[in-house]
Amino acid sequence: MAVAFFIDVHLDYSQIHHLPSAISKAEASVFGFLASMISHLKPESAAVELLPPKHATQRSAVNTMVETALTGDGLPIFRVDKKSLIASFGHPPPHSRNEVRQNGSRNLAGAWA
Repeated sequence: MAVAFFIDVHLDYSQIHHLPSAISKAEASVFGFLASMISHLKPESAAVELLPPKHATQRSAVNTMVETALTGDGLPIFRVDKKSLIASFGHPPPHSRNEVRQNGSRNLAGAWA
């Protein structure tokens, strides 16, 4: 899973967090990671990728955990389709998650250099 923090339209911070494959272990990891990010970044809202109905998988279970953690902290959640979410990461809009990762790494490396 990943967190990207924007101030207005500018990417300010991002972090990737690898989850354990066992769903019982992933739950503690999701809640701990998000609690840390919320405490550190103090976001006003969150966007979560809207999964298609056919995704009755571990990914949908993780999505549910994420939404539970965010709403438990009182954050409004915006559910956004994959294409719109990816397009929000730049101009011109990236076309894939890989492009987002590459652009984000490049942008953050330059900002922190």
